[in-house]
Amino acid sequence: MKTQCLQLLTEKHYPTARCIDGILLFLPLQGTLDIHSISKVHSVTDDFILINDVETYQISQNGTCIMLYIASDWFEKVGVNFFDYKYIINLIQSTNEIMRKMLQLAHAQLTDTLTEAQFEKWMTDIVQIIVDEAKINASIVNQHLNYTGYGKFGEILEYIFNHLPDKLTLSALSEKLYISKSNISGQFYNVLGIGVKHYVDSIRIASSMRYLIGGNHTLEEISEQCGFSNGASYSKKFKAYIGVSPNDYRNLDKSQKVVHLATAQERHYDEETLLSLINDKAMQCSSTSDIRIDEGNPKSYRPCCNVLQIYTVAEMKKLFLEDFTFYRTEASEHIIFYCLVDARALTYELTEEEKHQITSSLLENQLSIAFRINSKEDLHWHLECLWPLVKRTIEGNDKLTKEAAQGFAYIFNLATMDLKTIYRHLIHMQNYNFQVDFGIDITHLLNQPTEFKQLEAQLKRINFKYYFIDNARLNPPYLVEDSEQVLTKQLVHFTNIKDIIQRMDIDDQKYFLLNLENRLLSNDQIAELMDSPPILMEMLKETWNSFGGIGVDLFQQLSGREHLYLYDKNGFSSVLNILLHRFLELEDIKLRDYGHYIVAMQEEKVTIYIYDWRILEGEALDRKALPARMTMDIQHSIINGNHLIYSENFDGKQGNINQIVPSSLRDKYEWSTPLVKKIEQFNQPQFEIFEHDFSQSTLEFKLHYNSVRIMHIFKNEQTDKF
Repeated sequence: MKTQCLQLLTEKHYPTARCIDGILLFLPLQGTLDIHSISKVHSVTDDFILINDVETYQISQNGTCIMLYIASDWFEKVGVNFFDYKYIINLIQSTNEIMRKMLQLAHAQLTDTLTEAQFEKWMTDIVQIIVDEAKINASIVNQHLNYTGYGKFGEILEYIFNHLPDKLTLSALSEKLYISKSNISGQFYNVLGIGVKHYVDSIRIASSMRYLIGGNHTLEEISEQCGFSNGASYSKKFKAYIGVSPNDYRNLDKSQKVVHLATAQERHYDEETLLSLINDKAMQCSSTSDIRIDEGNPKSYRPCCNVLQIYTVAEMKKLFLEDFTFYRTEASEHIIFYCLVDARALTYELTEEEKHQITSSLLENQLSIAFRINSKEDLHWHLECLWPLVKRTIEGNDKLTKEAAQGFAYIFNLATMDLKTIYRHLIHMQNYNFQVDFGIDITHLLNQPTEFKQLEAQLKRINFKYYFIDNARLNPPYLVEDSEQVLTKQLVHFTNIKDIIQRMDIDDQKYFLLNLENRLLSNDQIAELMDSPPILMEMLKETWNSFGGIGVDLFQQLSGREHLYLYDKNGFSSVLNILLHRFLELEDIKLRDYGHYIVAMQEEKVTIYIYDWRILEGEALDRKALPARMTMDIQHSIINGNHLIYSENFDGKQGNINQIVPSSLRDKYEWSTPLVKKIEQFNQPQFEIFEHDFSQSTLEFKLHYNSVRIMHIFKNEQTDKF
């Protein structure tokens, strides 16, 4: 048999089209495939692209590819109401299986060996995988639909999508959006290559399918719901676009529904060439693992410096006077303690002995500490009180020299002091011969980017070491309106913040972003970001990739918006604290980024951080989700035989104090430090130790939903540097 739902595309470009009553899968056989859709720009060579129902798409670059159209009826066949869901390719773990089925279909079609039974089975298998692994509630996807990739033109598209029942003529759009008709028309032709009327008619027809296929609605009812003037107009436009009337379309079988792309000059390949491409791709699919580590050089970056914010004298005491946290002794090169405590509190709420002990701890451990300076009075306290204490401490300890104070820094707040005044203070401090660093809080300038640009030359001339940006004081947070409605994976692109700072000729490694929000997951009313190790991993990774470091609260702060924190208010460790600890163990090792996993190549071992990408797409805890089946293949000159593996699993339960001691109990009782430490001994991620011979087979394992798995693969039998 011949199927009309599969097409081999050989032309380099294809005009804008819209997916209607189903989904489209595109698999490149040769070269790179680039497709622009409303949701994103797709560019693949070794994967496939999925276009959802109602989406427009445009093929801008193509060698040779397979296009498979799967009508909504195939989903109804497996018991799913197609129109209630969208299908997200990033959620699909069995991508190789889908590609193999597509290649089998194409091979059988070309060789005239395709039977009806094979066609039914392969199509059903593909649909079942997509249903099991990729479906997400359509309302969630539509809520986070993002047109920003189109810039100002995206505002027009968004308005049309949200007002389909309304009048959407060129004149009506011009009046509503305050944009000239010629401007709107020109943007449609320049960006999409089609006119406004064609675009509006196509999206209305696509949106009408849920009513035409999924119920007994009359044509009049459908026309009213989707913005057509009447049933006759709907029927006429439907037939002109689809080729048959709405009523005839209702009666089509799933295999009779087709999508065909064509250009004036379609290139043709002989059957032998196409079969060779299909066979090559099939071989590639059979040898591909989910996690592949080789000698290549992917994008890399280092775990940057992290700023731990201290707000109260009580926190200072817990950190420096109690044997409470490893940060006091083990993380000197990667941590800056940022003291936000008022100078008067430091004066009157600490005894002289406590001041001496804290100062000694800072100097002896060569810790980095920055103090926020809001006023001349703040600076005066440091010059008259702190530095004499530092000097006495150094002079009273034979093991210390004045270089021990090189980790001290001052961060001037540009919201409370002008740059000229700050500069005078810097000159004045040089008279004291202190070896300290200087930084500046520029949050105020990001809220007023024009002023930032005006001060650029002066800022560069002063040459501050640190530029702090307080996300909590940005207007709005992340410089994104309604950020609560935006998925975290989109927020942490930091698009608007980077757009401003990239205009400045200042090294981006000098910028530090403080106070990323802890909030409820966008589509979950119970779980918060701090309950999701994969989302925390994504936040750390993207912040390190974009800035010199990230700033989090050492202890949970309950006033105002809550930020990411390492310990709750009772001193219990958070999931973020454990994850950060694991990264700090890397010292200065660069991280190699492969997407949903990160690799650190170390002298004695390879450490792989693998995180569940699925929760990033829907941002809700799916408590019924099954573990993803993963395979790992290492083709590296060092890891090529039998190796010892230590594996840890963070799944939002183990290591998460919210799952061990509910917040209601933590709020009800007083928790002593010894008891907290006792609980922490048991509240750790699951781990296992085993061997695997990579020369014999790939490593197979499970990745639980909402989990991070860290694997240490030792290069030899020595584990002393674990």
